[in-house]
Amino acid sequence: MTNKYDDQTPEEVDMSWDIELEDGTTMTCDTIAVFTASNKKQYIALAPRNEEDPEAPIEDFLLYEYIVKEDGTDDLAYIEDDEDYEIASDALDEVFDSMAFRDLVSDEDEEI
Repeated sequence: MTNKYDDQTPEEVDMSWDIELEDGTTMTCDTIAVFTASNKKQYIALAPRNEEDPEAPIEDFLLYEYIVKEDGTDDLAYIEDDEDYEIASDALDEVFDSMAFRDLVSDEDEEI
């Protein structure tokens, strides 16, 4: 299954989510990446929005299963299975590696 956000970076995906926490409060998060893992499931990495310093480096992220419903709306689901979480985490590492490589290549292009 693919969707319009598959394997895209934050610059390519402008999506934010309001996540309800266990204590009932809401936390706004920005999308880091949407990607497909080796188990063919889609996942989304989210970073809590830092309202005080939007330019601050990302220190934490949340990882959810990303679901596109039949009506085209997006939804998130907790990753409850430890094996699925490990698969998603490994895939996210690959996404981060790819993003770092793209940044390195674009930096080199600017120097030319």
